[in-house]
Amino acid sequence: KTCWTFLEKFDQIILFGDNDEPGRKMVDEVVRRLGEARCIVVDSYPARSEKDERVCKDPNEILYFCGSEILQEMVRSATRRMPRGLLDLADVDDEDPKDTMRIRTYIPKLDLAIGGLEAGTITVCTGSPGDGKSTLLGQLILGAVEQGHSVCVYSGELPARKFKLWLTLQAAGSEYITLRNDEVKGTKVPFVPRETSRRIAEWFRGHIYLFDNREHFEKSNLNSVMEIFELAAKRYGCDMYVVDNVLTLVADAAEENREQNTFMS
Repeated sequence: KTCWTFLEKFDQIILFGDNDEPGRKMVDEVVRRLGEARCIVVDSYPARSEKDERVCKDPNEILYFCGSEILQEMVRSATRRMPRGLLDLADVDDEDPKDTMRIRTYIPKLDLAIGGLEAGTITVCTGSPGDGKSTLLGQLILGAVEQGHSVCVYSGELPARKFKLWLTLQAAGSEYITLRNDEVKGTKVPFVPRETSRRIAEWFRGHIYLFDNREHFEKSNLNSVMEIFELAAKRYGCDMYVVDNVLTLVADAAEENREQNTFMS
């Protein structure tokens, strides 16, 4: 701040900081304070020599190991920082669907329409109660596991045992589902034999994680789920997340619409 009046005289200022984390932070701070429009920065540092591949850490080392000509050339080739909030479109990486993680839904028309479930995107399923949203989500979960992905699920409608039963029935398919009498309903209901159910559970293991609704967190439901999702990503490598449904997740909020928007963001 003692040099502010002096520095205000110049339309262009060259910044040549140390090539380490504190040095880069210093340059970033000076650029912010002096203005991006008039600051140009030396960003690339040479190795000490052909035999010593260690990168020079500051201008003094560059002068000592590489000579004055290299140092002067670095100053002449200093570049202007792109202002924060702007991108030169030419520098943006090219989009190649092959480089982006996508999960097939195994519903041909849906995959054709949206190109699968793409990393970094949100897919919203809407419909009236009983239209089959949870069944569709179950198929997407099973399809993701079939493709080698791990999934973390929040189910605000089903306790863990019922969720597992529902997903096990879907995983088994008609070939492995039998019927047995339900004395309360007075009719036969679908049933997965114990050995088949055990094998399916082992297939689930390490690939499907369920938010435990029995736990009571100090934070809101929304923040608790996001915290658990982050943990599932870091510890178990989950790369697909299912929320069924958002309304149950924000039911404890004073303003549900605002909380839904916050959650989506």
